[in-house]
Amino acid sequence: MNEVEAMSPMVRLAELMLNADEARAKSDEDALRAARQAQQQALREELHALHEAADDVRVGAWVEGLATVAGGTMTATAYAKTPLGKDPTSAMAALLKSGEALEKMGAPLGRELGEAPSMDARADAKQAEQAGADAATRAALADRHHERVRDDQDRTLATLESILESESQGRIALIANV
Repeated sequence: MNEVEAMSPMVRLAELMLNADEARAKSDEDALRAARQAQQQALREELHALHEAADDVRVGAWVEGLATVAGGTMTATAYAKTPLGKDPTSAMAALLKSGEALEKMGAPLGRELGEAPSMDARADAKQAEQAGADAATRAALADRHHERVRDDQDRTLATLESILESESQGRIALIANV
């Protein structure tokens, strides 16, 4: 402890205030860093969920297309193996009916295997987007608080300078009167 600190309780108080402000500033910096990291993680999760949604749509399209092609192939085979002008009978009739049923199931299968999971993935993306927005809000709050703490430090330092100047002038006046 130097002489000035030992002489003035105001200087000691200012020092304690600056130390507290510095600790608050460090805490704000840590909170800001954590919020930014959370925001980046949420953005990665949102992007991943959107890719999952796109993949699910592709899967649904493939399932729908393959079911339609398979059903069409079965139907065409049943008609190709049936003599002209006759209706398919027995095994060919079963093949024809199965092909028609498979063609009709293509769209519902595509929705079930593509659109439904895609909607779930989009909901996950929306949730990640909200987490990112929350993290951005926390980051903005920490940044504003950090600025206020730095302003408080500046005011404390200005006050300390004023106190030290006043004390110095008081000492000079005492010495001049001696």
